[in-house]
Amino acid sequence: MEGHQNRCRSPAANSKPRTQRPEQDPCEIWTGIRRLLNCPSFQARHKRRDKDFTRRRCLGFVRVLTLIARGMLGSVQRELDEVFAALFGRRVATRQVTDGAFCRARMKLRHSAFEELSQTAVTEAYGSMACVERIAGYRILAVDGSKVNLPSSPEIGDRFDPDGKGPGEGGAPQLLLSQCYDIVNGLIVDVATAPGASCERRTAMGHLCHVRDDDILLFDRGYPAHWFLRAVNDTGARFVARATVTFSNAVIDFVASGEDSAILDLPYTDESRDPCRQFALDPAPLRVRAVRVVLSTGEVEVLLTNFVEEDYPPDLLSELYRLRWGVEEGFKRLKSPLELENFSGRSVESVLQDIHAKVFLANMTVITMLPVRETVAKQTANRKLAYDVNWTTAISKVRGAGVFLFLGQGVDQLVRQLQGAVAECLSPVRPGRSSPRDMKRKRKRFPPNRKRV
Repeated sequence: MEGHQNRCRSPAANSKPRTQRPEQDPCEIWTGIRRLLNCPSFQARHKRRDKDFTRRRCLGFVRVLTLIARGMLGSVQRELDEVFAALFGRRVATRQVTDGAFCRARMKLRHSAFEELSQTAVTEAYGSMACVERIAGYRILAVDGSKVNLPSSPEIGDRFDPDGKGPGEGGAPQLLLSQCYDIVNGLIVDVATAPGASCERRTAMGHLCHVRDDDILLFDRGYPAHWFLRAVNDTGARFVARATVTFSNAVIDFVASGEDSAILDLPYTDESRDPCRQFALDPAPLRVRAVRVVLSTGEVEVLLTNFVEEDYPPDLLSELYRLRWGVEEGFKRLKSPLELENFSGRSVESVLQDIHAKVFLANMTVITMLPVRETVAKQTANRKLAYDVNWTTAISKVRGAGVFLFLGQGVDQLVRQLQGAVAECLSPVRPGRSSPRDMKRKRKRFPPNRKRV
């Protein structure tokens, strides 16, 4: 994949010591994002043409980006009316610009603007926020993919469903959204999009340029392969990946042996030949540790890890892998309160803008509320249940204040007000709860011709 080779640093670069910068709070990160938005070089990188956004118009670069960044969940015209009413202090939303003018203006903007904003914010959070948590000094990252239903249009079909199979709701095309998700803090480290029929492993290769040697990566059973685990291992990171009990002859023998743990060599296979050549990976066997885990149902699962040292007992690795479920919660946050599949346009660019804008909004919400989580944890430490931020409320309030966060005055005061409002809306954390998956086919959740009022 060209994207992987262009975006990624070498493993040696990942292992360079990281200097700790002066501590920042969310207000300073918001200020930095606003400064970046108005930077001429940033705008030049993310305009379609040099002559775009050169005149002083009602829909300039920053306003167009702000409109998309706050998430367009209702009809385009209604969202425009509400935003401009807030900007000009009107009590009644009247028409300032038309939806047609906005749709033409957004096509001058590249979705890469939201990618850079999100990466900048996440990098600042990891580098300078003391309330960003780690476990035993490690970032705990989970990688997973999910199918996203798209609007039906010839352009979108050609890009994401070239075979014309229409696997989505009502025969609509789908894309594969892969995310690298920080389980502990709720930050989305990276996302990648690909046609719906794409390989999850190859799509996930794009995340490895954001992986460091102080990371532990968690993978479900669709990811283990000699070449993919070799690529992860070469970054210097640790991994814990679930494998099927028939993954390889060595795993079959391990399961039959009844042992709790064993050192295995994953052999180079025909499946690894092309990826090893494409990504310049070492074809030599990869030494891993296999761990047996017996579930409450009696089912046996196998974990593969490059924690080959015996001072990491099977129970600890099993507990670590259980954290992987947090990535499912990350997808739920994108698909439910942020309405990921509720698109505001039918072009490829508008779809990508909406996806990356909602990822950016999710990350800025988490960054804004990380200090609140820390305070809540201390204040509720003696309660029977643990409590956390109600993320639906947090997203709603940050989105509602989005116009003023990006374009208004007094950002510091506004951030403090948001934090105070969210601190009053907490949710209990009930460990061990599970619900069976509902696999029934559901009707289309966000029909493009019926928007919220």
